[in-house]
Amino acid sequence: MLHLNEVVLPTLAQNSSATIVVTTSGLVFVPRHTFPTYCATKAFLHAWAQSLCFQLRAVGIEVLELVPPYVQTELGGGRPLSDPDAMPLADYVDEVMGILERGETPEGEILVERVKALRFADQTGTYAQTHALLNPN
Repeated sequence: MLHLNEVVLPTLAQNSSATIVVTTSGLVFVPRHTFPTYCATKAFLHAWAQSLCFQLRAVGIEVLELVPPYVQTELGGGRPLSDPDAMPLADYVDEVMGILERGETPEGEILVERVKALRFADQTGTYAQTHALLNPN
């Protein structure tokens, strides 16, 4: 089995602009009860990305966490494709690319506007309300 530090890291470290992008979800910050395994797995990746960022900064490898909101994709059996509450995929991609082009990745996170309500719900005091909206009885 190939380990990250045996082959990949030495190769990435040779490139002065190496970046690893880890995709998580806005549901890391406010989980949905209907997707417990998905939310827990993405929460693991969030913690792993933060640790990896700390470990790799000494060798100059950037780690970014891409935190999507609910996006119109085929994930979830295709229902999101026609859900007006989901962000259109093209809009999401355009906004992410703009963020990357401008270098707007505070704390190593790529956050489109639509996901910020989830990302900062705890800090803004809206966690309980946001959680209730995502998890109706």
